[in-house]
Amino acid sequence: MRQVRAFALSVVVALTAVQGVAHAVPDVRIDGLTASHAGDRVVFRQRRSAGETAAESQLHQLCVLSLQSKEVTTYDLPNGAVMIDLGLGFSWCPDDTGVVFAAVTRSITGGLHWAVWRLNPDDGRLTRLASLRGSPILQYPLFSPDGRFIAPYTERRDLAVIDVTASAFRYVTDTADVFRCAYAWGQAGSELLYARGYMADSDGIWRLDVETAATTPVVGGVKATALAVSSSGDLAFLTGGRSGFVYLLPAGATTPTKLASFGIPPLRWSPTGDLLAFGTFGRTTVWDAAAGSLVLEFPEATWLDWVGTDGEIVYVRGEKEVCMFEPKTGRSEVLYAAEAR
Repeated sequence: MRQVRAFALSVVVALTAVQGVAHAVPDVRIDGLTASHAGDRVVFRQRRSAGETAAESQLHQLCVLSLQSKEVTTYDLPNGAVMIDLGLGFSWCPDDTGVVFAAVTRSITGGLHWAVWRLNPDDGRLTRLASLRGSPILQYPLFSPDGRFIAPYTERRDLAVIDVTASAFRYVTDTADVFRCAYAWGQAGSELLYARGYMADSDGIWRLDVETAATTPVVGGVKATALAVSSSGDLAFLTGGRSGFVYLLPAGATTPTKLASFGIPPLRWSPTGDLLAFGTFGRTTVWDAAAGSLVLEFPEATWLDWVGTDGEIVYVRGEKEVCMFEPKTGRSEVLYAAEAR
């Protein structure tokens, strides 16, 4: 319960800021950058603090950047909601017609109201998909590859799924032991991989069929803090807290191999499934997974994702700029810069 209480306290602080506690210096920060499947748009959060009015003291906005026009469309969250800790970024549905995220509001009585929302980036419509009242945490929702399910993390340190068609919410693990940012959908629409071992002895990475509830072990004896599955079924995972060793488990293999001695999430596979990008020692690195070799590096990014057809990477620099790195030229271009207004 200590983890839940500490987390809830941070939420209360953020929501108190929404209700009128202003800071001294205006500031705008960018995080959560995630590319659409088509690679033509990216979504990110823009946090504005210390505004001129109390209502602007902690304003969270969703921003969608078109990579063709370089135009940014900004959406305000409903009812003063805030997004706390975008550990996995946002999640696009398979046809790119929606983006899901978790947000929390504070009720008149002071209680916390968590909800999973879906944004239609074409018309700006926001739809609430699931919610939990009281103190329960509901975070990091991820769309399944076939678009049928959304998997959020819950206050029980377990995973749930939302059936998109029926809008039904149900728990799919009962361990109280799933690490909060270490899960990812597999290639099959009902296959969910997750890591456990932080509150109990049954550690390792597991595979779950969310329709049958059947679980099978994938890798034992590891405490993974981040997972990523490629389009070809290869699994990359990070161990050792918020930074540590990066391992690779090719599809069909049973024993992982160490790819790098230091990595910082998020781990991002290229659309072709052969390259893996992540941060390390003040820079961003791209690895050829099959060869186990470093192929290129560029300045440090706090968030990154793959776009385009020539291996371009969009990333956040210094929490203030959205940039694009072009491997062919080795150059970076600023696409959007946050401004305190």
